[in-house]
Amino acid sequence: QITRWSDGWVAAGKLPGMLTMIARHGQVCYMHSSGYADVATKQPLTERTLMRMYSMTKPVVSVAAMILYERGLFQLDEPITKHLPIFANPRVLLPDGSTEPAARDITFRDLLMHTAGLSYGDGDSALDTLYDAAGCGWDAPYKLPLDEFVRRLATLPLAFQPGFSWRYSYATDLLGYLLEILSGMPLDELLEREVFGPLQMHDSGFHVPEEKRDRFAQIYEVCDDASAAENGLGESERAYRRFERYSSHAGTHAPNSPSRSRNSINEEMNTADILAAEAEEREGDGDNNGKQGKGSGGGGGGGETGGEHGGENAPNARQPTEAALSSTRAAATAAAGDKIKRSSSVPTLSDMPSGSASRGYRRGYRAWRQGAAKGARGEVS
Repeated sequence: QITRWSDGWVAAGKLPGMLTMIARHGQVCYMHSSGYADVATKQPLTERTLMRMYSMTKPVVSVAAMILYERGLFQLDEPITKHLPIFANPRVLLPDGSTEPAARDITFRDLLMHTAGLSYGDGDSALDTLYDAAGCGWDAPYKLPLDEFVRRLATLPLAFQPGFSWRYSYATDLLGYLLEILSGMPLDELLEREVFGPLQMHDSGFHVPEEKRDRFAQIYEVCDDASAAENGLGESERAYRRFERYSSHAGTHAPNSPSRSRNSINEEMNTADILAAEAEEREGDGDNNGKQGKGSGGGGGGGETGGEHGGENAPNARQPTEAALSSTRAAATAAAGDKIKRSSSVPTLSDMPSGSASRGYRRGYRAWRQGAAKGARGEVS
């Protein structure tokens, strides 16, 4: 099932490549790769491929922090101002734009738990505007050395009182700088000495050496057809660079592998067409012009992924003809109820939110049902 799930994401054009591994009791018991590390050169994705860790560097830095903590170099509830005085007397930004003194200083615990009141400067709030003006926006780590970035960060107000709330932020970047101060060595050297070296993670680090560049996976971005056309991408390239973004709940199920029987594939297509017709009937707004929905829905980004990026932006969406719908509906009615099977993990239309804000979610669902069967049948555009 895992192999089928992994292969399905790639076959349906949702991901250029995917590597799945399961380890139990310290032993790798399953590993499977699908797709490419480099779509243009058809370089396969394998266990030797080097991939960017991104935010998974946070637990690595946090492990290094706990190693220094065990050696008594700091205490969890110790103010960071003991080692970094520029963060003394922090202030908190209020809704009216003014600031008030923070009730206490930021602690190491706050940084480890993202409760320090810092931000990433990647939103549209007043605080994010201040971050951007100070050169501390989302791309700051690519432009500034760590010490200069931390100096600028110290001049900015906090989003809330330290320890009062939670916000994903540059807390780990600041923690990394504190580890440099405590250890007396650059962060990359500290991680190599205390984490990567002892664990024999010989390919891990902040930079990829020249002799390993051929193993480095390409990076692909979320890209719809319009922006792909602007960038001069061909249709085959678009299929791989275009990631369908929708509800993570719907994304828990991927199409079966192409080894499925023709009957089961046709059955899946019939089901997809019928669900598409049901979705059109339930929307009831007559809006069939393919506009993107503007869902604002639930936690975990459901509104963004399901609303703004659903519908015709899905890579394998197709609109069945009325004749095809009539034919498949008749075939489905004649079939026994258990002959049209859908996994219990797959959401149904009744699981979806109601109202106009859910239309993009529904279009994404409809496109996913159609695209799943189309991808399994090998008809990826």
